Order: sequence, then C-alpha cells, then structure tokens
Amino acid sequence: ECLYAKDICGKGKCVNTIGNYRCECDQGFKEATVNYVKKCYDIDECENSPCEGGTCNNIDGAFFCSCPDGMELDGTNVKCVDMDECTTAGYCEHGNCTNLADGKGFNCDCEKGYVKSVDGKTCEDMDECMMPNICKNGVCVDLPGTYRCDCNNGFKKNSAGECVDVDECFEYPDLCRHGSCSNKIGSFMCQCNEGFKQDATNQSCQDINECKQDGFCKNGNCRNRIGSAVCTCYPGYEKTIDGLSCEDKDECADEDNRCQLGGTCVNTDGSFKCLCNPGFVSDENERECIDVRRSFCFSSLENNQCTRANGLNVTKSVCCCSMGAGFGDPCELCPVKGTKEFEYYCPNGVGFIYSNNTDINECEANLGTCINGDCVNADGSFRCVCDEGYTLNPNNPRECIDRDECAAGSNYCGNGNCTNLVGSYQCSCEEGFEPGTDSPACVDVDECAAKEKLCVYRCKNLYGSYMCSCPKGFKLAEDQKHCVDINECDTPHRCPFRCKNFVGGFRCLCPPGYRKDAQGRCLEINECLDNPTLCRPGGFCQNIEGGYRCDCTPPFMRSDDGKFCQDKSMGLCFSNIVDKVCQGSSGKMEKVSQRDCCCTGGGSAWGTDCRVCPDLNTPEGRSLCTGYQNRTVDECKFIAGVCKNGKCMDTADGFTCMCNAGYKLSMNGMKCEDKDECSDGTASCPSGCKNIDGGYECICPEGYTINEDKSKCIDENECETGNHNCQNGCENT
Repeated sequence: ECLYAKDICGKGKCVNTIGNYRCECDQGFKEATVNYVKKCYDIDECENSPCEGGTCNNIDGAFFCSCPDGMELDGTNVKCVDMDECTTAGYCEHGNCTNLADGKGFNCDCEKGYVKSVDGKTCEDMDECMMPNICKNGVCVDLPGTYRCDCNNGFKKNSAGECVDVDECFEYPDLCRHGSCSNKIGSFMCQCNEGFKQDATNQSCQDINECKQDGFCKNGNCRNRIGSAVCTCYPGYEKTIDGLSCEDKDECADEDNRCQLGGTCVNTDGSFKCLCNPGFVSDENERECIDVRRSFCFSSLENNQCTRANGLNVTKSVCCCSMGAGFGDPCELCPVKGTKEFEYYCPNGVGFIYSNNTDINECEANLGTCINGDCVNADGSFRCVCDEGYTLNPNNPRECIDRDECAAGSNYCGNGNCTNLVGSYQCSCEEGFEPGTDSPACVDVDECAAKEKLCVYRCKNLYGSYMCSCPKGFKLAEDQKHCVDINECDTPHRCPFRCKNFVGGFRCLCPPGYRKDAQGRCLEINECLDNPTLCRPGGFCQNIEGGYRCDCTPPFMRSDDGKFCQDKSMGLCFSNIVDKVCQGSSGKMEKVSQRDCCCTGGGSAWGTDCRVCPDLNTPEGRSLCTGYQNRTVDECKFIAGVCKNGKCMDTADGFTCMCNAGYKLSMNGMKCEDKDECSDGTASCPSGCKNIDGGYECICPEGYTINEDKSKCIDENECETGNHNCQNGCENT
C-alpha cells in the first residue's frame, strides 16, 4: 500500500505490514481509520484547555496560546502572566513608566517636549512650532523633545533665547561707508554724505557721477572721483565762484601776461592777443611781442651810467642774457635775474639766444670779461679761469678773489670748524669730536668708553655723539638718559577685550562679568555664587549674562543700574563722623532718604546705624546717585554739621558754604577746607611760614621773633622772654 498509494498517511510516514500498513504520524497528529482508510489526523490540543489565563488557538499539527491586553506568555508558552510594559520596547519611550500588576497595564508620564501617542502606548514628540508666537522675529525648527528658533535677518538671540533686533550700526561700524548708519527694527538704513546717494536697498552709498549732471564743468574737462569730481578748465578759462563750471579767463588782467612787455593785451573769449609797440613784432600766435631792436651792449654800470660798451650791434636778448649791465642808446638797464622781464628776454636762461636756444659766445662778442683771470666760453655761459692763488667770486662770476681754503670744500678739518689764515688754516672741533693723533682733522670721541653713567641702562656710541637704549617694555625719557615704561595699551587692538598696563609690560583683561580660565579664555562669572553678600541687605542676587541683577523687597528698591538694593526709608543725615560715630547737631534735624543725604555732596553718613555714604566714584556710589536730581529741600537743615568752619547757604539746586577766614571752599563747593596761606602766597611772612588749621604762623630764624603786624623779624630779648638757660646772669645780644 505504501508503494502504490503515496501520501496515503498524509501528515505522517507509511510503514508496510503483512497484508496491511500503518502510519507513523508527525508530532501533533494521530492515526485514525475513516472509511476503512488509515490516515494521520490533527490532534485538537485545545480540548484539554492547556492555556492558563489565556485563549487556546488550535492550528494544524499544533496550538498556541494568546493572552489578553496587559498579559504575556511565560517561558512555558502556555501560561499568561502580567506584562511589564516598562521594560518592553515600544512602550513609554521618552517618558517615566510605572507598571501595574495583574495585567492592569501601565502609567506613562511623558517628558517635557513629548505627548502621548494616539494608542496611549508611548510618547511622541510635541511640535512646539504649532504654538502661536513661539518664535517671534524668527523661524521655528521642531527638534526631538524641544525646538529651535532660527532668527530672521536683522535679528539675533539674547540670553533668554528670544530673537531681538540687531543694531547693525553698532555691531558693524564700517557698514555705511561714505555715510552714517541709522538702525531700524530688523534692518538699517544709510544716510549718505555729500557726493553719494543711496542704492535701491538704502543700505549702502553709491558715488554720484557729477560729470553726467547738466551744466557741471562747462568749458572744461570733468573727471569723476569717489564722492566728488575734478573739473579741469580748458586753456583760456577758469573756475566759477562756486567751482562747478568754467568761465572765460581775462588773461590781460594776469600779471604774468607777456603782452605787457612791448605791447598791449586784448582779451578774447577763451584767449587773448597782443598789439605790439614799435621795435617789437608779434609771434605767430599773437600772444607775445618780441624785441627785435639792435644796439650796443654795456658790461658795467658806474654812477648810474652805462659803461664799457662792446662796440658791436646786438639784440637786447643777446646783451642781457650774457649778463650785460645795459643796452641801447639811451641805455636801458638789463633786467635782474629772476624777474618777469628777465624771463621774457631770457626764457632759455643765461647764455642762450631767445629765438633758437643757441649758445652765446660771450668771449668772441666781447661780452665776457674776467678780473684776475681768462675768459673761456661754455654752453649757455662763460667761465673765468682764475690765476694761481685766486678762486671765483660766488657773487660775481667775472671776478677772481683770494682763495679761502676753509671754504673750498676740501674738508681739511673733517667735522671741525676751519679758520682761514694767510698761507694756512687751523681747526676747532665741535662737541663729540677731538683733534686726531695723525692730523689736525677732528675725529669722533667714544663717550660711552670715556665717561661712566651717561645712560641708566645701556650706552651706544654714535658718530659725533652717543645714544642711550632701554630694555624691552621701556623707552627713553625726555632727558634721553632715563628709561620710562611704555604703555602698550595705547596700541589699538592690543587685547580682544581690555588691556592693563604695568611697568615693563601689559596684561589682557576680560570685560566686566567675565574672568580668565587656565587657557586664557574669558568665561562668564556667576557673581551671585562668588559673592553671597551682593544685593544685601534688602534683596537677593540673580545672575544674568555678563553681570547680575538685584531683586529687592520693600522698603528696599532696585537701583537704576540694578546692582544694589537701596533703602527708600527716611533717616537722619550726618556730615561729620568721629571714631565711626555720627555727630549730630543741637538744632532740629529733618529725616531724608539715603539718596537725598549722600548724593547732595554734603552728607557723610545716614540712618540710625550711621551708615557711611559710598564714595561717588565707586560702583555703589554711582549706582546710588546716577540720575539723581536735587529736589527742593534745604540741605542746611537736614545735614548735621554741614559747612563746618563756615555757614551753609541753601541754593535752588543744592547748597554752598560761606567759609570763615582761614578756610576755603572745596572743589564741589560743599565743604570748608583749611586754606594753606603759606603755599598760596596770601601769607606775608618775612621769613618762614607754618600753616595751622584756620590760619598760619610766621617763623623767624633762631634768636628772632615776629613783630605784632607780622611784617618783619626783630631781635628776641631772650633775657626778658625767659628763653635762655643762664644760671647766674643774662645779657641779650
């Protein structure tokens, strides 16, 4: 049967027997005969209720147990026990889980930033960005369990995480080049300087091209520049009064006009022309009159008369450009070199003809004479070759004078002073030099080796002098001998925050509210932890970024800068303190606030506990008195001992003191201080002076005493005053 009827057993193995067969069934199946056929049939295990606390589910060849919500199978897979959801994945994630026994479930408290899922099994992220106004002036980005605000352009986060306006004008000082910056909420605007205009965004300044403006630089060449323009007028034109355009220039009114020498100037639009006198001809441009007259040339002038004529007819240009003295008949004096007339006749300089820049041979034309020498022609001039023992006179190129060896530039004396002598010379050395051992020339003195203590630190010899130097961190004082500290903090950007100078160096400091760590970084200080006394008495300290703030309880109120709790109660005000005890007055005293007492400048202490007024230059003093305005009160009545050594006078904005003789008003006008008559020149002592409180004493030399009106020192009769140690008899001298 097993051979011919395959799968006859179904879920089992067929085993042939004599005249029959049997089925060895798989687990979960059993043999049964149905309609005379043996076969393996499923066993319904659920008939025996194998599942404890759960439901049995029969399947082909097996079964499984299923548990109700809150329960799970144990290791036998047939018993339902309580399910610990708190240790099961997928339950109460991002929350605090509490398991409930006997299948009753669990409790889940979600963490901040999470809410329960719809099925209540776990915690899902809360989308804070759905909340209204969650990121004002910014864009909200949801994150697991939290959110982040990305601020819009023009905003940044403050210490509370809020997006606040960025003052671009303060953060970026160079933002508006060529203009001034005005901050706006979330943005800024540039107000442009003259010569610039705003761009389309109003956030930068663009150069205005004045050259494209109608009427600008008329009759001229315009060249635009950053923030302005340069107008260069055409020849014959000059700037208008406002400098924006060009108008015709009256060249005839110009002192340098060439027509004035030998002609008359006629002005034209953008130009001019010359009408020439007889003996003068116009150049091709009609801008100059050329002298073409020819006559004798005179080389010297004696008693205002021209003498020594050269005997040849030459032009005035040839005559005067070869340094002649006069020209023509009657004689016209040659112009002085450097004058406008000389430049007219000699535009190419001394020694050259006017028309073609040709050299004048003064020696051939008998125009060059040399006293004590020979004439030698040269390009543009001539020169005198002096006889032996002579040299050219620097004031007269036609004269040779005695040679001064000291002025000849031969440097006979080195760095010394040379004195000319007949046939010789002598040297006198300047400070820092001395005569040499091999010649009279002056040589350098090594002051550092010759003299001690020239410099406090180090001496370096220089040629003809010496120089003192200082160690690192110091520089030379004004006396160039001592060394003074260099204030490195005067150098910009020396430190990222603050710079502290000290002798020989400097130190970089952190800004207020920060201090350095071991790596030199500036970290914020928690002032409230560092100093528990802050804001005491009357409040408690709250740390904020870069500082702290006081939260005060009545009758204390926070100061204007938020750094102190100020007592707003009323108390007595005292001007004088002796041995830490406030000194009252015999008159009636009014009660005032601590601010009224300490900020008027006359109070020294306040209140029943004699609380000393803080120095106005300390943080506590500035906090108490900044913004204080004197109300209408009579400080003379409520400040005990005010204006000691004087009389108190109430004024509209405070009070002032009228001081007694021997006292003077303090700088703030609120106290009477002793006047030092000895140092201010008011004392009239003939000899020595000693200042005392409220006055002064005149001191005379030993053996003298001051007279009654303190005008002079007179002899002291020690025998009468008893100021002696004579035992038998006394005689005054």
